[in-house]
Amino acid sequence: MDHMANSRDLLFTFAGGGLARRELVGFCRERGIENVHFAGYSALQELGANLAECHVGLVTQKYSTIGAVVPSKIYGLMAAGRPALFIGPAAATPALLIERFDCGWQFECGDESGVLSLLTHLLEHPEEIQEKGHNGRKAFLDSYDKPAGVKRVMLALGLETRNAC
Repeated sequence: MDHMANSRDLLFTFAGGGLARRELVGFCRERGIENVHFAGYSALQELGANLAECHVGLVTQKYSTIGAVVPSKIYGLMAAGRPALFIGPAAATPALLIERFDCGWQFECGDESGVLSLLTHLLEHPEEIQEKGHNGRKAFLDSYDKPAGVKRVMLALGLETRNAC
């Protein structure tokens, strides 16, 4: 992140709270990074609009949580038509969705140079952001919105789906 610190072309916004936030705020203060904004948690009714304001959404996951946790933010970003930058294991659900639907980018934890290369590339090729966001939105509507979810559950239960939605 130091390579992108105080770039006029980038603004990093982090929302939420917890221990990681405190650590990140301290990291930015120590280094004098000013192109960072910290916001609180979004109310549920504001979440979609807030996700739609970003160009690329960050989703993270620790290796130790595979199989126990799926970061739901990946679905919110897909619904908002925004691509995801997923930093976490390639075997995790967000990485599998990104690969399946071409709706973002995945990097292993600690791959700072890969993330920096991507951000530099995207500054020069912003059309890729729109393309991957579009792919995510289409995938969400086709596979994960309420009617698609109900149909998937009914099929799994072996129930008739003609009049389900």
